Amino acid sequence: TMDRTGSTLNLPATITITNLNLLTGTLNNTGSLTMATGGTLTRNTGTMTSSPINSAPGSAYNIIYNPESDITSGLEFSTNSNAINNVTKSGLGALLLVNNYTINGDLTLNDGNFNIGTTDLTLKGNLTSNSSSTFMNGLLICDGATVFSGTTILSLGDLQVNSTASAT
Repeated sequence: TMDRTGSTLNLPATITITNLNLLTGTLNNTGSLTMATGGTLTRNTGTMTSSPINSAPGSAYNIIYNPESDITSGLEFSTNSNAINNVTKSGLGALLLVNNYTINGDLTLNDGNFNIGTTDLTLKGNLTSNSSSTFMNGLLICDGATVFSGTTILSLGDLQVNSTASAT
């Protein structure tokens, strides 16, 4: 757990972590940090200086965003298309995505605003929307058997359903 406002923890080693909590402060991971397959990275307002190196198919980790104030996605959300399994957005602060990402599992929106900005978000699992979301300026790509559910209505801009995928 990284919970030291205004502080930096230097991590120059090669390490595999199952659960990492980036609450406040900066994790300066200059070594080779790998999230364990199925592990969970939880982020409040903490940051890291490089992405976990998960890249092999089947080595994905989960991300839980739980910000108290507005944040943008950072290096915790790897742009490698094999790295991320499930993403959950909780916490009252908004999350703005700043890169194109692939979620190989489910996207669950529990609290706060989830905004894909002008990015492309590829989703291979289900989308459960129980809070506000902004998909108006970016592209949501369904690349699996995606089921939309939840208690709030999604406002979508561009939606692409790939030829081998479905969305209901």
